[in-house]
Amino acid sequence: MSRGRLKCARRNQDKLKFSNGVQACACAGISHSTALDDNGYVWCWGYNNSGQLGNDSTTTSYDPVQVRKGEMTGASTYLEGIVDVAVSCGYSLGDGGYGSSYAVDVNGHVWAWGSNYGMDPNYPYETEVCGQLGNNSETDSYTPVQVHDGEMCTDSGKLEDIIAVSAGDAHVLALDKYGRVWAWGYGQYGQLGNGSTGNKEAPVRVKTISKEGLQDIVFIDAGFNHSLAIDKYGQIWVWGRNYDGQLGLGHKDYRLYAEEMLLD
Repeated sequence: MSRGRLKCARRNQDKLKFSNGVQACACAGISHSTALDDNGYVWCWGYNNSGQLGNDSTTTSYDPVQVRKGEMTGASTYLEGIVDVAVSCGYSLGDGGYGSSYAVDVNGHVWAWGSNYGMDPNYPYETEVCGQLGNNSETDSYTPVQVHDGEMCTDSGKLEDIIAVSAGDAHVLALDKYGRVWAWGYGQYGQLGNGSTGNKEAPVRVKTISKEGLQDIVFIDAGFNHSLAIDKYGQIWVWGRNYDGQLGLGHKDYRLYAEEMLLD
């Protein structure tokens, strides 16, 4: 995530779009990017085969387009009141790949749009439902849908009290205000941290190797197929794929639960 001000000098229209400045950007997507402006609106640009730009189309855009509100209620035509954004890094399938986008609003709700699919590890260049939109669905969405509660079990049926979100290839992490971590989507390598290798279409609680919920977390980051978190004591926790030693545990074994990484 970067901070600053986007300068779009080619046309007056571009200048007007970002006249209030940009407070955050996310560009981990394989072929698309997103920006959060100072008014809490979200803009996306790039490849759009799965609706990852959130403007109710699948047309690629070389200029920023504003994300529509989708399932969000209110008078505005566009998604509003957003405080954090993320995009999936996606996977290239030869046609530009697939992608999805995420946003957290001021009320702690999470919104997702784009692809709900990922690469099937058993059949290269084919896809399977991963559920990274988190709404108990098996379909893509061209406008934002609200992420369901899953194991959080809220009265509203939606994920609540979220302060940050991070997206990997086809899995997503969310950090709530109580320091707990939630995950959903592609889980083939244990990157959801719930002790399984199954995909989840709604959030599950990330747990430690003692099978207790990971807690006191202040930072999260989702890699391609692995995950990382830092707690308030400065301890790093890692889980998921580890083929290249990316978990820093001194071996190449996958981890299905969050495990402490020791810094000597």
